[in-house]
Amino acid sequence: MPVDRNALSEDGDALAIRTGSNKHRVLTFLAAHPDEAFSRKEVIEGADINENSAGAVLSRLREEGLVVYEDGYWAIAEDRRLTVLDRLIEEVEDLAERFDLDEFVSRLTG
Repeated sequence: MPVDRNALSEDGDALAIRTGSNKHRVLTFLAAHPDEAFSRKEVIEGADINENSAGAVLSRLREEGLVVYEDGYWAIAEDRRLTVLDRLIEEVEDLAERFDLDEFVSRLTG
């Protein structure tokens, strides 16, 4: 079955994360707070993900180098692949300020 050409990466650096997935929710939450680290419980609540799937999601993201874990706390990793996600979050927040879309942003960032 064919796939969308844009889904392929020329250099293997693309992020293959489906919008709305638990991985996406966790990354979006952590990327919105790049200077902070969160406990597992805080990530679950902030990203609005199921407690039972949190461990697997966080472990996979850590293996992929997208999050870091130290002393019980999780944070977004410094990875150039995340630059696009960070820019999108900034753009949505800018739109929210200009057009009073606070509810829209909270739904995106969990």
